[in-house]
Amino acid sequence: MDQPSILSLLSARNTILTDNTRREWSRNVPTMITIHPENITRWNNFNMININNAYGDLLSKPSNIIPGQGADKSFRNQSELRNYAFNTLISTLRPLVSESARVLGQRLGFSPTIEWHQDVPLAGPQVVGQALRPSLTIFADTMPRRNLATSMVHVSSTWRSTDIENDVPRSTVPIQHLGRYAQPSGTRYSFAMTDTEVVVIHFHSLDRGETGAQWNAIPRRACGEGTLTINLAIWALIMMSLNDQHRSVVGYARTTPINA
Repeated sequence: MDQPSILSLLSARNTILTDNTRREWSRNVPTMITIHPENITRWNNFNMININNAYGDLLSKPSNIIPGQGADKSFRNQSELRNYAFNTLISTLRPLVSESARVLGQRLGFSPTIEWHQDVPLAGPQVVGQALRPSLTIFADTMPRRNLATSMVHVSSTWRSTDIENDVPRSTVPIQHLGRYAQPSGTRYSFAMTDTEVVVIHFHSLDRGETGAQWNAIPRRACGEGTLTINLAIWALIMMSLNDQHRSVVGYARTTPINA
């Protein structure tokens, strides 16, 4: 029997997460940066065609990894959502990312070990103190550390990407919150995880010291080869971030296309 490709493994069905929370708005005001609404736009270049153009050779490689299919879950609060969403994500992606990073690392001149830390203070050469605490930090265990992506979790009943499109008040707060991690972490890449979708984000610098962001949403129900899935999207963020030329926050004109 032929071995499945990395792409087919990244395209499998996702765990379904059912919201059993009571709608309660958090009283905590998240630490965030100012990003003007006009500087938050869609990341249309983050799509299946461009990802395949950039990494098709990696995605087509056969793999003998047998990822476990997480059981569908219902959650009662944000903490349970974080645990269910990330535990399943990490168990699926960790071996596939490690396999791809080893091959890509040979081309880039280093072979990193990829680590996944949940709910611990952000660390790295540009981080001061322990005040910044993403829900998830993905990093290359190098010296100095290379942070690759950060993430936060939100319940879809309180926030979803369509809120941004519909100009719902405070709908950009999750993006502004993740933007707080961008410069200190040294990576432009983040994603907001909810029970219904993942919103991938990259940040860039603008004139007068301002920050801009681009985003794209991938529904949790997306699956099947030829479809941009949650696992494939986060895999692609990590592959891009492994390249030193793709990772840091720079001016928009200097951001490198996905298929460069």
